[in-house]
Amino acid sequence: MAKTNRPVRLLVSDDLYQRPEIQALIERGHMVHTPEHDFLGIEDWSGGLFNYDVILMPNAWRMFDSLLPYMDTVLKAARERRYGKGKGATNAK
Repeated sequence: MAKTNRPVRLLVSDDLYQRPEIQALIERGHMVHTPEHDFLGIEDWSGGLFNYDVILMPNAWRMFDSLLPYMDTVLKAARERRYGKGKGATNAK
């Protein structure tokens, strides 16, 4: 599987981290963190959450199995917000 040249940072719940869909994102080069493992080390959650492009938690986004097929749409929206629209956009923040 090819690595992405526009990775996004995701914060996911521990149970979602084990899902094959999330593991595929890691293989593609996205940075996936959980509150328990590989967390960015930010002590203040209120400010720390702004360091992530996508947050997938039971109360942050109603994550049901039926929504997993829309992960590409979520990543596309996060990339556009982070990098701008278009394939050649390089305005990384």
